[in-house]
Amino acid sequence: MAVDIDLPYGWLLFILFLLANSPFIYVLSFLFNKDSSGGTFVAIFFLAVGWLGAIVVGILQVIPDTIDFAHNARFVLMIFPIYSLNYGIINITGRGLLSIING
Repeated sequence: MAVDIDLPYGWLLFILFLLANSPFIYVLSFLFNKDSSGGTFVAIFFLAVGWLGAIVVGILQVIPDTIDFAHNARFVLMIFPIYSLNYGIINITGRGLLSIING
């Protein structure tokens, strides 16, 4: 059984991520004196902000009482390239799922 994943303009998300992430990591490198501590921070930061942030904001957008908070959090987190990439992927695939559900 093959899985058909439709990700229109997904290639553009990855190209923009590559262009935005390099300067972001370069700026972060000045915050640390040792490579190991910087690498550990970047890994944890990417996990927390990129994946968990995108998932939490996506869930908060569905709950009626938290839509305004999710909207504001989304724009604050958009300054981080990893969040923008993951939010874009979730948004594009979510639209495909909604079209399947709605028929």
